[in-house]
Amino acid sequence: MGNVKASDIIRWVKLKVGLGYVYSATGQVCTVDLLKSAQATYGNTMGEGYFQRNGDYYKGRCAKWLGKVCWDCSGLIKSARRAISGVWQDVSAQGLYDQCTSKRGTIPSMSLIPGTLVFMYGTSQGRMVHVGIYIGNGEVIESRGVDYGVVITKLSQRTWTHWGQASWMALDLKPEGAKATVGNESDSGDNSTSKKDDANKTDYNKALDNLVKNYGIDKQYWLAHKDIDPYFDDLIVKIGGKL
Repeated sequence: MGNVKASDIIRWVKLKVGLGYVYSATGQVCTVDLLKSAQATYGNTMGEGYFQRNGDYYKGRCAKWLGKVCWDCSGLIKSARRAISGVWQDVSAQGLYDQCTSKRGTIPSMSLIPGTLVFMYGTSQGRMVHVGIYIGNGEVIESRGVDYGVVITKLSQRTWTHWGQASWMALDLKPEGAKATVGNESDSGDNSTSKKDDANKTDYNKALDNLVKNYGIDKQYWLAHKDIDPYFDDLIVKIGGKL
């Protein structure tokens, strides 16, 4: 394996918990100029005007992180590697998965070894759309999304689909002797390739049925628009599921 110790990477990312998330950020302080630059560069890259449909993403929703250092999901992992080793490779979540050349697979086959990278696969995109790092004791650190920033989450409560051991990282911490399980917290942040809601389709259909019954919404319209906007999908599941 590689020459960067997992223990050093984990120590570094733990210090970033509570800091911000901006799509495309790699450790810059969030400023108005940064957001303007990101909007100009990435504002039309997220499929069907994603940023424009989501509350003026850069000018509006990202403003909560002004003055704080920010990353997107892959930016956090890449920056940790650079901080420890000086090596920088500008890759996405999929690119990080591609660097797990010797050991990787789906979550049910994952051994709980701190330093293992965990991923969410976007079915509609056909690639990994989100990444975090397992830090031990059932926990993951991830730059989760603009609404969350860098946070510690429970591996068992998120919809991670894949894992991998990066070829550049030495897993120097003791394995925990168990296999991974995952849950149903489905948002995957705004990730480093494209945003996708991974909400369970059964939950989505049940929520729509409840909304049809109570409010007469057009179910076929919302079925046809699933996966186009992750925030609306998640909102439908959360609201419809409570009726």
